Amino acid sequence: MAIRVVALISVFCLAVVITGAGAQNAKPPDIDPNGEPASWDIEGEYEVKLDYRKNFALDRRNRDDLLRFDQEFQLRWSYRYNDWISFLLEGKVLGEHQLYTGGGGRRSEFEPERGETWVRLDQLFGRDLSLKIGRQNFEEPRRWWWDDDLDAVGMRYRHDSWLFELGAGRELPRKSLREDFSDPEHEGVVRVLARTHWRYFKNHGLDLFFLLHNDTSPTPSVGAVVKADREDDSDARLWWGGIRASGSEPVAAHAEFSYWTDAAMVLGKETFLELDNASGNREVVTSRSKRRVRGWAFDLGVRWASQLPAEPLFTFGYAIGSGDKKSEKGTDRAFRQTGLQSTDEEFRIYGELLQPELSNLSIPVIAVQFPIFSKSYLEFAYRHFRQVHAAPFLRDGRIEAEPNGIKKNIGQEWMLYSLIKQWKNIEIELVGAAFRAGNAYGALSGKMAYSLFTKITYEF
Repeated sequence: MAIRVVALISVFCLAVVITGAGAQNAKPPDIDPNGEPASWDIEGEYEVKLDYRKNFALDRRNRDDLLRFDQEFQLRWSYRYNDWISFLLEGKVLGEHQLYTGGGGRRSEFEPERGETWVRLDQLFGRDLSLKIGRQNFEEPRRWWWDDDLDAVGMRYRHDSWLFELGAGRELPRKSLREDFSDPEHEGVVRVLARTHWRYFKNHGLDLFFLLHNDTSPTPSVGAVVKADREDDSDARLWWGGIRASGSEPVAAHAEFSYWTDAAMVLGKETFLELDNASGNREVVTSRSKRRVRGWAFDLGVRWASQLPAEPLFTFGYAIGSGDKKSEKGTDRAFRQTGLQSTDEEFRIYGELLQPELSNLSIPVIAVQFPIFSKSYLEFAYRHFRQVHAAPFLRDGRIEAEPNGIKKNIGQEWMLYSLIKQWKNIEIELVGAAFRAGNAYGALSGKMAYSLFTKITYEF
């Protein structure tokens, strides 16, 4: 329903633009009457990643070490017809190469994928209102709520100290040209997201966020046999709402403080499936249950850009996401993130190695960053992970071992991150991390896992 409404608005706005241009043959009053000529541009990006992981199972007998080399080539063609209408078309080729695995064996594959593909209408009704239709990137400054490409209709309005963004869409099939179906986690999912930003004072602002996630894909009944790669184990109708306060303020003549505070809640209903293996790469549904979802989370912190020797930037933060005492009964009170949050290396807010969702966890962080050269920096960060309620699982953590559900201390992570941007078209990221398991892993407590990651991006 939401998509139909936004689609009708899109068609109406497009009709207004076309008919207005034809009837008046003139631009809005605040546009240069001479205008700018139509123009087009081609840009590209080539990215390589080298990822090494050691002992993610916390048990050397598992021989789970991994060395992987990934490539991504992007090519973007953009065309601006006039001051009102512009287009973008993007294609990608992804390459994944497993160079070494502890158990032996190598694998290499390439995958073409569609990227952003949209038409944008600007200066609607002579105002700072734009409409974008097609596959596009939705991004908010911290990337805590969302930073992802979606097939959608998006609207953006800016006026003085206000900004409003609205999007609605549903994933189209075949994001990857090698597949003839969508990822089961995204298939049939309708999303409506909105953000309002108010700059109420210089360098200080408030944001309101809203996201609706409605999985409209059919849910199989008990006893149904499904393809193993075509069904996920959860269908949900959830909505998130929240607020953010953020800003910065100089202190005396030698320092600047900045801060952020995010508060969020998630409500809705979720249907769970239990699946068992069946013959012929199929699975059978053995049970089906429904639960209400009620969760909350906070993420807050401060940064101090000091003028001490070497000009260090200090960060102190704390995040907590609610957990559920009774994971098998009643309402699920564990928070979960939107699924659209950023996973880029620079924005892995909750660690490089573990990378969990903020669900049933408390995560304090201390970090210090030092500038190196003119456009580069080095950062050291420490995080401690502790469950709110002891549970035998983590939501989306990368450590392969499971907690015992008795103790709460998940562990500690140390990270060293460097971003180098000394050249116009080249960016280099270097990340090293170590994780020490806590007593939540029982006999594996104290075991270490390690990761090394390098990414080089060349833009042309």
